[in-house]
Amino acid sequence: MVQRQGLRYAFDTFRQVHLFDIRNGVTTAPIFPLSSYEATSRNLEFAFQYQASWTSTTRSLFYLAKSKLQDEMDEYAFIDVGSGMGKVALVWQQELHRLKLEQPIILVELEESLLRMAERNMDRMFPGCETSYLLSDVLDVDFRQFNRKLILFLQNPFTPPVMIELASRLANLEHILLLANPTLSTTIQDCGYTEVQKTESYHQLGRGAIFVPSV
Repeated sequence: MVQRQGLRYAFDTFRQVHLFDIRNGVTTAPIFPLSSYEATSRNLEFAFQYQASWTSTTRSLFYLAKSKLQDEMDEYAFIDVGSGMGKVALVWQQELHRLKLEQPIILVELEESLLRMAERNMDRMFPGCETSYLLSDVLDVDFRQFNRKLILFLQNPFTPPVMIELASRLANLEHILLLANPTLSTTIQDCGYTEVQKTESYHQLGRGAIFVPSV
């Protein structure tokens, strides 16, 4: 990794990914390649492998969202799209606890082995927490069932064709999009969203952005 990405990235990978697992007794760090997926989703060809989010990126997006939503934060359900082993949901729940806030947490993942790992991780850190686990392609989820405003978190889970269809399904719902590693920014803006806040970093895993539907 040092030769390929540089010493700074190697250090940050340990600090942002592996250290979280060590401190909390969970397993979120291993990369899970698409070749290991057993899912048969029609959209698997548009997916990317699971890679754990950077802790600081998720936290930064949490507080940007909190700043934007303010007292309405608990009116929203949080949906981790392509949750993998649950790193984003774990960090999000940590910050909710820190601020003594409650919010429904929903993990959506099409690979069962990853979703089961996410469930074990959540049970380890937050037993009894209000969490839902949906083994599903995101395009098969009826988002109206949650009866809430929605925060959807995406860490580069798929390519533009799925994002375009997802945006069309969210069109009549009150929601915001949080992107870590925001390679889909242009696609999302083309779908009628406006970028309202973002974080900068030397590496794409440290970047994030918040999008809202354009008026």
